[in-house]
Amino acid sequence: MTDSNDKPAPPPPPAKPPPKPELPKEIGGAPGPEPTRYGDWQHKGRVTDF
Repeated sequence: MTDSNDKPAPPPPPAKPPPKPELPKEIGGAPGPEPTRYGDWQHKGRVTDF
């Protein structure tokens, strides 16, 4: 017999994704922020699509 006040248990919260590993430092790369961070390559204010 089931009681009409019984509610199904809520689903468990989703598991957290593992933390991203830290990337090694680039040697001889472009100074400043990553030049491909917007999906385009930028150099001295000029942008090039691949």
